[in-house]
Amino acid sequence: GIVHRLDKNTTGCIVVAKTDLAHWKLARQFERREPIKAYLAIVHGQIDGPGGVIDVPIGKHPTIREAHAVRHDHMGKPSVTLYRVRERYRGYCLVEAELKTGRTHQIRVHFDHVGHAIFGDPVYGGRDKRLKGITPMFRTEALRLLKLTDRQMLHAASLGFEHPDSHETMVLEADLPAD
Repeated sequence: GIVHRLDKNTTGCIVVAKTDLAHWKLARQFERREPIKAYLAIVHGQIDGPGGVIDVPIGKHPTIREAHAVRHDHMGKPSVTLYRVRERYRGYCLVEAELKTGRTHQIRVHFDHVGHAIFGDPVYGGRDKRLKGITPMFRTEALRLLKLTDRQMLHAASLGFEHPDSHETMVLEADLPAD
């Protein structure tokens, strides 16, 4: 069975267990937040500095049923994302993000919260909503790029965990998709 999930239209690594016992052992590792999950994302704007930590609680969005949001009330659960800028482009950055917690839509909510939505994200401000503040030259380029994809530019690049039988450290990597 499938041990963990990726958000809809996110590409990359996913773990599937071959036996019930392996599934239980792997699921327990994910419950304890032991696996190391690294993602690559293209975000809007220029991030200051080489990287940082986004540490704000996330919970269900108060009015949008399928969305989540930063919540500073009893509904928010601790959520921590470490990130570093890998490359800078005109109007965008390629970031590597490591999840210390595993909340639903965590990377997407966190980067939207700090003003750098994931490029192409239809739920958390990565499509047309973010184009309003872009200079005309970058706006034209962004519109052209949005026509090339119908999903958020978020990729589960690597996943490290302990093999349920051999106890060997496994690090899986997924190649970037063509888009």
